[in-house]
Amino acid sequence: MKQLTIFLILFISSFSYSQTKEDTLKKVFEYIRKVDHLYTKEGLIPDNGRNLQYKANLELIGAHIEKGDLSVSSMKTYDKKVQFSIRAGFDITFIHVLKYCPEFILNEEFISFIETQVQKDNVSKANLKNAIAFHFYNMTYYDPSNHYKAENPIAKKLNHKYDSLFYEAIKRWGIDREELQELIKHKQEK
Repeated sequence: MKQLTIFLILFISSFSYSQTKEDTLKKVFEYIRKVDHLYTKEGLIPDNGRNLQYKANLELIGAHIEKGDLSVSSMKTYDKKVQFSIRAGFDITFIHVLKYCPEFILNEEFISFIETQVQKDNVSKANLKNAIAFHFYNMTYYDPSNHYKAENPIAKKLNHKYDSLFYEAIKRWGIDREELQELIKHKQEK
């Protein structure tokens, strides 16, 4: 906990040097990635603390979505480093929240929030697709390279009680399964 506190103090103090919206966004999403790394890779924090941090990261992302910072038009104005930081922080948060505490995303309130933000063009559907494609691949056992269902060892570990809500969410967000399958297939071909 001491390391997290020190990291948080350094992160907050770094905002005083941010001079542009891009600098601030880059630092926010880099912070999200670094804190996520502490939880998942280093195992420094117990599970209940990890889940609280994931919720805080998700709320931070939600605030930037609501402000329009992650809209398609905004994303085009950022340089590649900022875009990478945003996508990496966004993806890692969604991937880990869906894996460890899906109830934070797969609930009526959050699904409706994202649906509204997609309709307002405040969030890029491309960002959403990238973030949820990994979870979709794992939960469906889908293997696009062989075009048949193959049992995926990660899928056995997932809590499948939220699967129907996941499919409802992607439908309401304007993303269909075929798009996710194509994205997975494309990534595997690289």
